[in-house]
Order: sequence, then structure tokens, then C-alpha cells
Amino acid sequence: IPVMADYFQAHVWAAILSHAMSSLTMVLFYITPRGRFTVAACIMFVGSFFNGGYGPLVDSAVFQICAKHKTRTNFGQIRLWGCVSWGICVYAVSFLMEILNSVDVMWLAYSVLAPCASFFSYL
Repeated sequence: IPVMADYFQAHVWAAILSHAMSSLTMVLFYITPRGRFTVAACIMFVGSFFNGGYGPLVDSAVFQICAKHKTRTNFGQIRLWGCVSWGICVYAVSFLMEILNSVDVMWLAYSVLAPCASFFSYL
């Protein structure tokens, strides 16, 4: 996906498409009937294909932001706070899963937070 984004000079659209397709496969994975390993494996393969290109595209966008605002941004700090926020969200969702005794909390959190992450990444 990053190669196609470079070829067409459409990094933002490629990242949004990659994230949307990855999220769609996560929804399909959630509604897949239990015991259907082959179907689940195919869905995970497609999801991994789309999710694999998302990280390099986001890093590229962060590099461009850092280049545009040389005095105000630092790539290391952006990555640090991204990792910290990811860790906080993982802890909060796992805490809610433990309290509510339900795995559905994880899917609900993903369906709410993934579009927010996509939206705020490309402002």
C-alpha cells in the first residue's frame, strides 16, 4: 500500500483506505461464527495486508509534519506520546473487560477509537 501511495502521491487517502479496510476486517472477524477457522484465517490475512501499510504511512505523515514545523515538533516526542496513549488505552480497556467480564468491550472500544484515531491523524 505505501508503494501505491508513493506512485499516486495520495498518502492521506491511502492511509484512510488502509485504516478503513483494516477496521472493516476487524468487524467481519467479530461477526464470524465460532468454529470457522478457515474463514477467520482468510479475514485475518486480508486485515493484516491492509493494516501492514498503515504504520509506514503514519510515520511518513509525522515526518512531513516535523519537516514543516521544524522548531515546534520532535519526531521522538510524537512517537513517545503516541505509545504512552496506546498504553493507557490498553490498560483502560483491559480494566473494563475485567470489571464487566466481557470481551465485547474490546470490540466496542475499537469501533469507537479507530475512527477517532483516523480522523485526528489527518487533520
